[in-house]
Amino acid sequence: MDENRKQIVSLRLSVGDRRKVSAIAARLGVRDSDVFRFAIRRTVAQLVALCDPEAGAERLIPTLLETGPELCRYFGLDAEQLDRILNTESTNGVEPQDVRLLAVSLDPQTRRWAGTASEGAGQHPEHEASIRDYLYEKYVQTAAGKAVG
Repeated sequence: MDENRKQIVSLRLSVGDRRKVSAIAARLGVRDSDVFRFAIRRTVAQLVALCDPEAGAERLIPTLLETGPELCRYFGLDAEQLDRILNTESTNGVEPQDVRLLAVSLDPQTRRWAGTASEGAGQHPEHEASIRDYLYEKYVQTAAGKAVG
């Protein structure tokens, strides 16, 4: 299919979301469809690493840390699903305990993802920041160092 060819897509929206889109469009002086296209392009740009079946942890960890809380809430992703996303046949290497840490950092209120009942998680942003730093250092910076060195 020609990449520049347009296709009509149908989707269901709540009345409230539809009103918000119309209000945004009116405020910007554009059509509703322009707001939809902008939102879709922006979201796809944020999630582009997920399009690549060969993408490894060094690309997926940043994507999941940046968009993961919303992704996990909206799609109900759990640690098992995150493991399937991160560790495919061609890209493995995120250790199970790190997948559980990622799951907790994305939604600390959902203990079933990590299989833990740790007290107070989600109430200490410094713990979440240290998990983020740990995952970046282990999977993103290490991969960048290997690529350079």
